Amino acid sequence: MRTGSRTGAAFHLRKGWKAFAAVLEQIKAYDAVHAVRLDPALMAAVKYGQGLTYFLLALVRPGMGKTLLGALGLHGDASRGIEFLSEVAAGEFLDSPFAAVVVLAATVYMPTSFVPHPEHLERAAHLIALNKERYPAGTVFSLLEAPLRRLQGDGPAALAAINHAVELVTASGAAPPHHYLVELAETLLFT
Repeated sequence: MRTGSRTGAAFHLRKGWKAFAAVLEQIKAYDAVHAVRLDPALMAAVKYGQGLTYFLLALVRPGMGKTLLGALGLHGDASRGIEFLSEVAAGEFLDSPFAAVVVLAATVYMPTSFVPHPEHLERAAHLIALNKERYPAGTVFSLLEAPLRRLQGDGPAALAAINHAVELVTASGAAPPHHYLVELAETLLFT
């Protein structure tokens, strides 16, 4: 295949995905046969990559893009992706906060599409509390807490969460990003 070819790029994308999926299967097989736990950070990194890929591929709308991805052997599975990302988010790995953000965003912004509503809201609340404890100056978890509390019907807690996020940003000397102010406005309007 010639360099720069779209067909070549698609071929390499498929080859890379198949190799990545095979790594996870090999790790699982090794684990089962040898009863030796591999480095949890390695497992977390592989699960993060595969979970994020499954989730993002599930977001592709039906049409030519999805058909092309399917022909390449790339298929999305949102629930499996969220499962892998949730496992990573529950740990204390390098990828854990990033996995937590994806899981929380999927839970609070797309609850009816990808996750059964009631049982996952409590898990999301636990994940937010865990990450706010781990990263007390991190604003993104307070930002994601506001729509979660609105979904749970707790307007005052939603307002407190978004106010806390804005306070953290302004305490660092920066102006709150636009989407923080939009979230604040939505919380004020819908509580």
